[in-house]
Amino acid sequence: MITQRILKDYALAGMHIELGDPAGDLKNLIALFDSSLADLKQFSTSDELNKSLASIVSAQESTPVFPT
Repeated sequence: MITQRILKDYALAGMHIELGDPAGDLKNLIALFDSSLADLKQFSTSDELNKSLASIVSAQESTPVFPT
């Protein structure tokens, strides 16, 4: 799952563990997630799905992109 890979790379980058390229992987995974989310929003046909997608966007906007 994309979200699990994002969490793993977020944690590795935050702990400054250089196992591969967690910061680069994180950027790529976030771009993939954003693209997938945009596709879902574009083809959404129900109010329930639109509410769920809005909730995801809200949660994503309140989360920092990179650990400090």
